[in-house]
Amino acid sequence: MILRAFSLLAAFACSCAALNANESPQYNQLFWSPLSESALPPELEAASLASSNGHLFAISQTGIYAANTKRQSDWTRIASHSSSSPLFTATQDENIYTVGIDSPTSVSRLTAEAASGELATEPLASLPISPLAGSLAVYAEALYFAVPHNGVWKLALEDDASEWIDISPADAAIEQPVLIAQRVDNKDRLLLFDPDSSASSTEVWLYDSPRSRWSKAPDRGNSPPGSSLRYVVPIGFSHTLALYQDESQEAARIYSYNTKTSSWKEFDVGETPLEKVSKLFDSGSKDYARALLAGDDGPVIGDIRIQTSGTGLSFLDGTVVIGYLGLMAWVGYFFSKRNKGIHDFFRGGQRLPFWASGISITATSLSALTVMAVPARAYTENWEFYLFQTNNALTVLVAGMILVPIFYRLNIMSMPEYIAQRLGNVIRILGVSLQLFVPILTSSVIILLPSMMISAVTGVDLYIAIAVMGVVATVYTICGGLEAVIWTDVAQLIIFVGGTAVAVAIIAFGLDMGLGQGTTLLWNDGKLSLANFEFSLSELTLWTILLTLPKGIIANMDNQDIIQRFISNPNPQEAKRAARFQFLVACSVLIVFYSFGSFLYLFYVENPEKIIIPMSRQEELVPFFIAREIPAGLSGLMLVSIFAATMSTIDTRIHGTTTLIIRNLYQPFFKGATEQKAFKLARVLVAIFGVIVTLSAMVFAKHAQSSLLDLAFDIIAIMSGGGAIALLAMLTKRFNQIGALVAWPFAIVVNILCKFIFGFHFLIIGLISFTTIFVIGYSVSLLFPERAPRAVEGGTLWRRGSKPEENP
Repeated sequence: MILRAFSLLAAFACSCAALNANESPQYNQLFWSPLSESALPPELEAASLASSNGHLFAISQTGIYAANTKRQSDWTRIASHSSSSPLFTATQDENIYTVGIDSPTSVSRLTAEAASGELATEPLASLPISPLAGSLAVYAEALYFAVPHNGVWKLALEDDASEWIDISPADAAIEQPVLIAQRVDNKDRLLLFDPDSSASSTEVWLYDSPRSRWSKAPDRGNSPPGSSLRYVVPIGFSHTLALYQDESQEAARIYSYNTKTSSWKEFDVGETPLEKVSKLFDSGSKDYARALLAGDDGPVIGDIRIQTSGTGLSFLDGTVVIGYLGLMAWVGYFFSKRNKGIHDFFRGGQRLPFWASGISITATSLSALTVMAVPARAYTENWEFYLFQTNNALTVLVAGMILVPIFYRLNIMSMPEYIAQRLGNVIRILGVSLQLFVPILTSSVIILLPSMMISAVTGVDLYIAIAVMGVVATVYTICGGLEAVIWTDVAQLIIFVGGTAVAVAIIAFGLDMGLGQGTTLLWNDGKLSLANFEFSLSELTLWTILLTLPKGIIANMDNQDIIQRFISNPNPQEAKRAARFQFLVACSVLIVFYSFGSFLYLFYVENPEKIIIPMSRQEELVPFFIAREIPAGLSGLMLVSIFAATMSTIDTRIHGTTTLIIRNLYQPFFKGATEQKAFKLARVLVAIFGVIVTLSAMVFAKHAQSSLLDLAFDIIAIMSGGGAIALLAMLTKRFNQIGALVAWPFAIVVNILCKFIFGFHFLIIGLISFTTIFVIGYSVSLLFPERAPRAVEGGTLWRRGSKPEENP
């Protein structure tokens, strides 16, 4: 009762923090804020401007000037030169690239020192032409320069001996080109804005550097007149700001361009300082753009920010959140009465029906990152990731068919228990040690990223969101054990799939275009592509997926989250049915999520003014849509779906990690480890791991990086190997402890080299890992055979052995 009351109070505290007044939404308003009151010196009005490491730089024909934006210091000349050529600049991190300082064709890299703002100069290969106009950009370790009527030129920056090459798009006019590079989640993209004076529009081209290929963005018919384009700068994760200004116009016209939906929108600058903007330049931040405008005492530099108001949740939404969290706590309390010992806590008393176990497998593999990232991926890219995710469900099915007979015959609850019987306790301890920190790391990331999105959209304090999800999931897991985990997974899957289906229906019935027209638009824009047929070991392609199918099967053989569901059924026949059922559920559920992303694309193509420009990550798309476009009550349901998906993953990880410790480090090595002592210790460990996951997420929140999830996947791939060890042990009697002790550490070293030297995709690293273990492990076992090989009756794929007891 105390635990139940504590969980309900925690849920209520978080939900109360989320009850903001739901204002009428105000979309994407421009705001101007000057960096200082002092005007730019007159001799710098025509200079090329750049931002780097907290400093502003003005590169003129007579020298380079710098000003510190934090201290609002005056402009100081830091270098002198004499040039009669036009000047062009582009920035990336601390580097500023210039064309025209020493001569019309000279190219230099200026590196800004963070503290002093001093610049170190490095000459680069000269341009093959003398430009009178143009646009410079940095993208994917290369420098690009677009010259009117002379095409687009590229210089690779990694090779000191490289020269400029012409990479012009074949069908582009290149009349008044503007190049920009946009960085999103550590990935860059290059865009070429090419005004078409004959059509009075602006064409946009995108460059794919790995394939050296240009593609033309779709024309939505709302492009501004191209002849007046002056500057374009990136902002947010999928937008640019463009300044249009004819010589005859008195006021500037500012547009945004959505690089994902290819839609334009004009801002209403009215009678604000922004009507006097004469120049835009990159701030180096996705949150705002830098601009130069005509002030009363001369030109002034400042920031253009885009703000959105009116986000928040209604009282009804908050009530839905409270009700859900209270329900989860009650489930834990209800099943606490049925937990009498380890068998109940770790296997749910083997009372679970196959369909509940199958749904739980799907729910725990589809985290909140799936709820947010999959629709965002379908929106920004296409359906190609669908094959990878269904491939994962297929590998779970195959792994289940292999594991279920052996686990039920041997009455074991984890793979290290099998390894101990087959290869000895040394390998068991090594396997458990490598497995322990991975669930903690991934759980911390999985709870952090959704909490960041919820906090950004609703105004809920980030740390409260983290605490409530961590605390409630931990409490019902302590109380109800595996049975509570699985039944809450069932409820959570229904909630987040149902909420997503409602969102799809709302968009579908609200579109002005029909479904037929919408499907045609998605097809023409490449949004329905299911597979990438190009061969690559560093990207997700059809061949990467096919090559890694065996790797996925082997990885899931050592996945405690999956194993725990299989052993919760009354008999092996029910467990196999659970494996088949999860495959059908996963394929169906993923279709709903990808459809949501496709419909989001149609919605924002039709309503370009409604997409939130200040977003810095694509995963924010779904929470923003929920908060702003879904009716009250239903938006609360969809917010609950993010809570649900997060908690279904957390509870599984902390419960599975506890199982590994009790069954492999406590019960085998402590003589006084009775069932009741193990049961009590298991609950304590669940609480400890729940606290560690929650606190780790809070620590990550202080030092949040966009690459946390990629880091988690890389670590899992590098440390993988337990499944390969187990499968090799099941396939042959010759494989022994010496072979495993040599092969597994050797494979980890090889994985590290493949990641950091060759840059392989984490899927390929997993494939290399199990291949290395198979080859090295079996070869060493043949060279150093055991005198008395360990044989496990019924522990191979070839011999059934005796029938097990009903319970372990």
